[in-house]
Amino acid sequence: MTLYHGRWGAEEGYKRQERWLEIENFSGRSVLVMQQDVRAKILALNLASMAQGLATRRHAARKHPYQVGWTSSLSAMKDTRVRLPIGALVAAGALLTQTILGLSDAVEAVRPYRQFPRCNPGKLKPRFHPAYCRTA
Repeated sequence: MTLYHGRWGAEEGYKRQERWLEIENFSGRSVLVMQQDVRAKILALNLASMAQGLATRRHAARKHPYQVGWTSSLSAMKDTRVRLPIGALVAAGALLTQTILGLSDAVEAVRPYRQFPRCNPGKLKPRFHPAYCRTA
């Protein structure tokens, strides 16, 4: 049982990559395009994780633990990762600071041991076909 709970974080990481980022959904068919897509999505996931950690740290003095949801942090990084390489270093720092401050306003209380029945446990997110994939 301990081993199962120990690997839970890794399993959630795979779920984030496969379902939320759609890491295998490429915008082209060449090897270079696939490598760029995977690296861009991993960068977005790492930036979202960093921003989530920093935004959560701002609320460490509260009575109950708070955290930023993954969907909120990934959504905030969607636009930020595109604008980062365009701006200068100072502007990029200001953009990340603005994003982290915005995420720190979207914290939610951690409520352990909450359980709700699943509506459709066997139905997964619809898959995509390579000929009809989106570009970003």
